[in-house]
Amino acid sequence: MCTNTGTYLDVPFHRYAHGRDLTGLDVQRVADVPAICLDHPAIEPDGAIDIDLSNDAGKAILIRTGHAKYWGSDRYFRDHPHITESVAKALVDADLACVGIDSVNIDSTDGGLRPVHTTLFGADIPIIENLCNLERLPVNGFQFTAVPPKISGARTFCVRAYAALQQLNTSHMIRAIDPTNEVTARRIVEIQRSAYAVEAELIGFTGIPQLDETVEHVRGLAHLNWNGAFKGPLLVGLIAWERTDTGIEIDRLAVDPASRRRGHGRQLVRSVPTDRTVIVSTGAANAPAVGLYASEGFEQTGSVEIAPGVQLARLQRTGSTAHIQATP
Repeated sequence: MCTNTGTYLDVPFHRYAHGRDLTGLDVQRVADVPAICLDHPAIEPDGAIDIDLSNDAGKAILIRTGHAKYWGSDRYFRDHPHITESVAKALVDADLACVGIDSVNIDSTDGGLRPVHTTLFGADIPIIENLCNLERLPVNGFQFTAVPPKISGARTFCVRAYAALQQLNTSHMIRAIDPTNEVTARRIVEIQRSAYAVEAELIGFTGIPQLDETVEHVRGLAHLNWNGAFKGPLLVGLIAWERTDTGIEIDRLAVDPASRRRGHGRQLVRSVPTDRTVIVSTGAANAPAVGLYASEGFEQTGSVEIAPGVQLARLQRTGSTAHIQATP
């Protein structure tokens, strides 16, 4: 019987002869566990993690790579994203309950070594692979479950993994904003200048229009639909769009760099209506933005050179899904 197929969980016996098998798995590590979903770019090759996990002991961490979109094709098994031994050591130091990934393997499969498995299993941390739909999850505020059957001598087995979201009042996090209000417009300008300065450095182009917009210019953009992301009373991100003859065009998306990688950009993209085709343009070399849009169902439809060596990517989404299930 092949037990490591579909979404499955590995336990230390998978690597160590004297490690725990499925009967020895502490079910509290994989049942209704408070969880965090990290974007793969938040994990650096040197083992640094761009989110503080010092207060997250006992939680599950799910690593969102976006690779699950290739499930069912040969591409899924080629050049798959993974983490390194140094990253695994950082996860061990965080004292996590379990670690999952939406890829075929949490380790590189270029050779026979599996240092991530060795490191995590050495700390008795189970691993879940081949997850999917992680793009539908927030950074935190949910419980994760991936319980296998209790079978003596088994080192891996399929699971039905799922997430249960807490009932949050998202109206206090994402809500409409009024750019004609002078205080709001000033904050919009502050966020845009900081956020687009980061993009300018990434793509090597300082001619991004929002870098030069004034408060008065922003106050004149009332024809756009605006949503803001809030951290308490503070506006930390924004998105603006308008309906056109061809669909919905996202005019801008900006998140204060001081609040990056907290899920604000993802939630702002999700606040845009999905009843029509949604179109957006971003710098082709802006990998974080392109990756975010791709994980939200956008596909690149073309590009245009806006300056020597600078490409603007055109992306489009024709529909989206709404369920949250972590197993293909």
